[in-house]
Amino acid sequence: MLLAPETLLTVRVGTQPNIKALRQVWLDAGVGISYFAEEMLERVEVATEPMELRLAIITVADLNLPEGTTDVLFFEEALNSGLRLCPAEVGLQYRPQPLSEESPFHSNPWLMIAMDPIEDSLGNPRVFRTDHRDGNRGLGSIIRTPRSRELSYNLFWAFVYN
Repeated sequence: MLLAPETLLTVRVGTQPNIKALRQVWLDAGVGISYFAEEMLERVEVATEPMELRLAIITVADLNLPEGTTDVLFFEEALNSGLRLCPAEVGLQYRPQPLSEESPFHSNPWLMIAMDPIEDSLGNPRVFRTDHRDGNRGLGSIIRTPRSRELSYNLFWAFVYN
């Protein structure tokens, strides 16, 4: 898979001793955490050693898949191309910054973390979502079910890139 340089980010995991410390980093930065994301934090394991991960930020279009592609096919193609799911900690380590006009996220300020879903208190499987909009920067989540549903064509997803 060929990726443009702006689609690669580096995130360092294992920088805090526990989730409570990671949560406080977000709050100290003035970045909010949604209700369901807060619930998910209780089930996130942090890396025991600091480590850098390279992330590929991709859309359905980046995999040359047609509009209307399902999430099942998108994830299958991404994983078959050598990308890997992110550890859940990535959602907490990637703190969103205000957007500039040049940002690749300018057209869609949400970044979805491709990870194993974490079940919320209602039994829904969720993944983390970071929000880059000014005045509304934060950590949220979306429901990610194993069923097949159409994905938004220009939605950004973060995967670990080897």
